Amino acid sequence: MGLLDKFRPKWQHSDWQVRLESLEELTDQPTLARLAAKDPEQRVRLACLDRISDESMLAQVAGSAQDPLVRSRAVVRLMDQAAIAGFVKTDPERMVRQAALDVCNDQPLLFSIATSDPDLPLRKAAAGRLVEQKLLAKLFEQSSDWEVRQEAVGNLQDAELLIDIAKTEKTATTRQRATARLDDQFILGDIARNDRDISVRVTAIGRLQDEAILEELLRDDPNRDIRLAAVRRVSSLDAIGNAARGDKSDEVRIAAVERIEDQAVLGSIARTDRISDVRMAAVMKLRDQDVLAKVAVEDSREIVREAAVWLLDDDALLKRICMTDVHAEVRMAACECIRDPQLLAEIARDCLDPAVQLQAVKELADGHQLLAVALSSTDSDVQRAAAMRITDDVLLGELACQSTQAELGSYATRRISDRTVLEHVKGNGGTYEARKEAGTKLKGE
Repeated sequence: MGLLDKFRPKWQHSDWQVRLESLEELTDQPTLARLAAKDPEQRVRLACLDRISDESMLAQVAGSAQDPLVRSRAVVRLMDQAAIAGFVKTDPERMVRQAALDVCNDQPLLFSIATSDPDLPLRKAAAGRLVEQKLLAKLFEQSSDWEVRQEAVGNLQDAELLIDIAKTEKTATTRQRATARLDDQFILGDIARNDRDISVRVTAIGRLQDEAILEELLRDDPNRDIRLAAVRRVSSLDAIGNAARGDKSDEVRIAAVERIEDQAVLGSIARTDRISDVRMAAVMKLRDQDVLAKVAVEDSREIVREAAVWLLDDDALLKRICMTDVHAEVRMAACECIRDPQLLAEIARDCLDPAVQLQAVKELADGHQLLAVALSSTDSDVQRAAAMRITDDVLLGELACQSTQAELGSYATRRISDRTVLEHVKGNGGTYEARKEAGTKLKGE
């Protein structure tokens, strides 16, 4: 801290952090304006600017500050359009001119900037703020700059000029912007059929409401993207169904399927389309259990069978799929969908896939069924998984007495807490290890 800091106001302190903290108590607008324009620390300058509310002081800062960021932030808070126009025309920094443009409403000035300023970003910004229709029309007469013309299209309201731009402009993005503002169905149909750029044609289709044109495009146009756009707009269920069944593009067929609710049509596509993704899209909308059952059993692709499995309600069929499908993910999905405990118990005992057996065990809650699985399964992981889910001491005791697997009998015994059951296992355990474990636990009590 310098010696003079003891005698100065804090907003004149040599340490900028002290100056910044002092601003909370400083309200004098001229002082704030002076600091905003000239303080050596930008953070102090910006903080001072935030505390200025006087329009004349803001204008003073905007005109005198050397920091372009400070001038920019001051300009955008001005209300005086004449002052704003002055900064648009004369400030040496693009940042400040851009900020002034963003709040400028002077239409002749905006036109002048849009058509003659040497700075392209400023020309574009000015064109985007032009709203006076006569000046917009004049801009399209005078400016050959496609980027400026493109920015100006968004505010056009003259239908004839919009049509002319949509039909004749050289740049596709400008034609596209004009097309997006059209309502004339005849013109939109012509653009949708004939424009040389696909994105412009798609934009026209997005504005089309004429069913005849949409159906024609969906039925006859050779371009997939055009048919795709048309199938998402057309209302005719017959046209959508025909596209779903017969379009040569699987993407168009999928888009059509997503708009179909008729179960008969969906069922036909789910069973006959040559592309699995299309069949999958149909399956996901199916509710007909008979068709779903056929797809789940007969489809050549496991991903389609699996999709059908998730929608099935028939536990008996799910069990059959679980036991016989050649693909592990389909078998697992079928197991996860089964809710009948008896069928789950049968799968846990009899399925040849240990992973599916384990899944079935996870779904079981009945202790007697879990005991049966633990005793009958030939897979040690399945046996242990079933034993882990048994919580009843009596059933654990039965497992310890009936199992001939040393590790399983010992594990079951370790989980028993009832002394009477332990005494029974000590004398009747199915393995030496189970009997020994029971004796050890009894001694430790």
